[in-house]
Amino acid sequence: MTIREYADSIGFKIIGKLTRMVEERKEYNWRTGQYDIVKTVNWRDEAGNIYIKNRNGVCIIDTNGDAY
Repeated sequence: MTIREYADSIGFKIIGKLTRMVEERKEYNWRTGQYDIVKTVNWRDEAGNIYIKNRNGVCIIDTNGDAY
């Protein structure tokens, strides 16, 4: 299911276009003893709502911090 299909199925309105955002963070790898760069991909609409898609489905976090 796409982000737009999921939003339509729960009655959530996407405002404007979706922009792909990549966030990077350092995470310690206990096996190697070094820090790895972990990337997380999410999308944001023009109102600031965040859309996260992973193998479990889609999660929407609105500007108030509520999750759908």
